[in-house]
Formats: sequence, structure tokens, C-alpha cells
Amino acid sequence: MKKREFLKFTAAVSAWLASGKLPLLAGVAQLDAPFQIEPVSRAVPQFVPVRKTGLTGNYTLTYQIIRWNGKGLSGNDLNPPAGHLTLSRSQKGPGAEYRIEKQVVLPYWGGSRVRERQTGTFQAVLRVDADEIPQSWSFRSALTEPIPPDMISFAELSMEGTHVNNTIRLSGKQLRIEQEAPGTLRSEFTLPHLLMNGNSGKTPLRFTMLRELAKIHPDQRLEFETELPVPVSGETVLFDSYLQTGRGVQPIHWLTDKNGLVQIMTHGVENWLLQSVKEQ
Repeated sequence: MKKREFLKFTAAVSAWLASGKLPLLAGVAQLDAPFQIEPVSRAVPQFVPVRKTGLTGNYTLTYQIIRWNGKGLSGNDLNPPAGHLTLSRSQKGPGAEYRIEKQVVLPYWGGSRVRERQTGTFQAVLRVDADEIPQSWSFRSALTEPIPPDMISFAELSMEGTHVNNTIRLSGKQLRIEQEAPGTLRSEFTLPHLLMNGNSGKTPLRFTMLRELAKIHPDQRLEFETELPVPVSGETVLFDSYLQTGRGVQPIHWLTDKNGLVQIMTHGVENWLLQSVKEQ
């Protein structure tokens, strides 16, 4: 595959996260909130944690996606609701199958201002082994208009992927990709299950991340950071904060309750707040 085509493909995948423009934490006026939850500081006071214990291998987690628009904004303009993410996990023999649905509103940047808005949709099936390591997957994604002229051919993607012998292979109508994936492969969609089942504990988890089931980010490290009191709706809740750092990603904070359930994920532009848990 030509380098130019690959860059367009990765840009299309990255549209979920920032649509080409990332606000910088360093450029934002200080807010009265710990940095772990700064990107959702206006949404957290209304957040009601979901109380659920005893989840096993079959469940559905639904998260509200909260956008962080960065400096110069306040109130609802800082943290508007931007969509939802649903992670449905079903035990399949020794492994599991995830069905993932995501819909998110993205700003379409024209110059330095938001001109219009796009809606992105993402549906995927991910199969993992007994250690939650991705084995095979397929996904479809689409962006509504307006679409930059050089991205039209990637506005709709339909891809299938496999992970064999530390090699990722992606194939679809538009292109084929083969990438090395050294170390243990993880997806951001399976990390909540790992955290819920105590796989991280106080020992750092090292892995290569398969982001959006399409992009490889090696040298990731997920480790317990601190206990964090968070003022949510009507109370203050003590969460365990786990910090993920590594090549190619901004720091990610995973906040779990004492049962390991991920209640909040912050990652700059796109953030998650848990809305519901359903056992299957």
C-alpha cells in the first residue's frame, strides 16, 4: 500500500478522536478539578455512577461520550454530549466475542472555527482468546457530509482483521495493511473487562494497543495511579485511577469503582461516562 493512502486511512480512523484538531491540556485555564477528570469537569457534577456487582462474562456496558472542546469555552460548550458507545461481551468457549457500536458527533473544522458537524458511526465484532487478546475482527465505519475532498474514498470503511504470530493483517475494498504488533496485543474496548477482573492490580500492564481496531500503538503501560475522590451527583465517590501512557497516544485515565467497573475514561477530546450495565 502506498504511504499516502495509508496516511489517509489512519486519518479517517483518527476522525473519531479529534477530527483533525486536538485541544491541548496545557493551553486551558486551570479548572477546579483533578487533572484526571479535567476533560469532563463540567459533566461530572451531574454524573450518577452505576452500581453493579458480580458481573461475569456476559454483559453490555453503555457509555455516554462527552466531548472536551478545550480552551476559551465554558459551561455546556466545554463538555457537550457527543454520542454513545456500547460494548456487548458474550462468552464463547474459552474466549469471548464483543459487539461494539459507536455513534459520535464530530466538529468539521474550517480554518480555525467549527463550520459544520459530522456524525460518525462504527459497528464492529471482535473475537478474543481466553486472555482477552484480539484474534479476529471486522468493522464498518462511516462519516456523514461534509467530508474533505481528499478523504472521500475513506468516508465509508469496511474492514476485516486478524492477529497471528504478532502480525496484524487488515483487508478491505479500499486497501490491505500488514503491520507488526510486538508484545501482548490489547484493544481499548477490552480494557474495561481486564480492569474489572483485576488483571492490572498494582502491577503495570504492558501491551501494544490496537486502537479503533485499525491502528497499532506499541509500548503502552497501564498502571495504578492513585485513589481519587470525585464529586459526582449528590456525593463524593472514591475511584481507583489507572494511567495509560505510551507511544502515539495522549495520556488516558481509567477510573474504576471498588469493583473494578470502569465508570469514567478521559482521553482529552473524547471521554466516556458509564450510563448503564446490563447482564445478558
